[in-house]
Amino acid sequence: MSAPTTPQHTATQAPETPAQAAPGFAVPNVNDPSKKPTPPRDWVYFRETGDCLLCVGGVLFKVHRYLLTKESPVFQKKLAAADGAKAAKGQPNADTIILDDDVDLFRDLCWVLYASLDELWQLTSAPISGSPLSRMKKLLRIAEISHKYEITGTRTWAVHGVADLYEKYEQAEMKKPDADLSFIFAEPTTDLLKCFTIAAEISQRKDMFERAKQIWLSDIEKGRAIAHEALAMVQLPPSHPFRALWR
Repeated sequence: MSAPTTPQHTATQAPETPAQAAPGFAVPNVNDPSKKPTPPRDWVYFRETGDCLLCVGGVLFKVHRYLLTKESPVFQKKLAAADGAKAAKGQPNADTIILDDDVDLFRDLCWVLYASLDELWQLTSAPISGSPLSRMKKLLRIAEISHKYEITGTRTWAVHGVADLYEKYEQAEMKKPDADLSFIFAEPTTDLLKCFTIAAEISQRKDMFERAKQIWLSDIEKGRAIAHEALAMVQLPPSHPFRALWR
């Protein structure tokens, strides 16, 4: 007769339980939206008196709604839609409007909306005492974002500013022996021409396109620019007469 066998007991794993905090400490709830980090405020355009809160590129802006909407049908529709969504939630002040713009580009828009008349004059009309490239680039950025939000008056002003600065540059170059107009341009002239060409594209001004075409052709003949560089800059439909020049 065989000896009785001893029943084998297998260890059972205790069910998992939520982590217990040490006495006096609470376990943080990672799903609690109130625990999420708050985006940093823009150092200039988070205005305490502003009534429109926006998040652009992970940065908070608080600006005055009327400045955004007075000339922009795009902002009028966007903010009206946001108001409707907030009202449906019963939380009129709860949401921040998210924009997909580059944060520096949006700062340029805020700059022109809040700028004084003197600041606007300094950008477009002040005498040239060095290269106008930085001024032209800023105007170009303003024209670009104004075009996106259909702020046509500001876009037109910025494009005219680019054209005027380029004209001043040309006049200064032609009169360089004159002591009052002689200065050194650190950047290649092609960079200035690129700004002028893009401004023409944004505004769709035929006179600027024609002028850009003439300058590109002249620079190519003089060896200061090459055809493929002109093609890369002039982003026009294949049917456009400007592009046809390079076929």
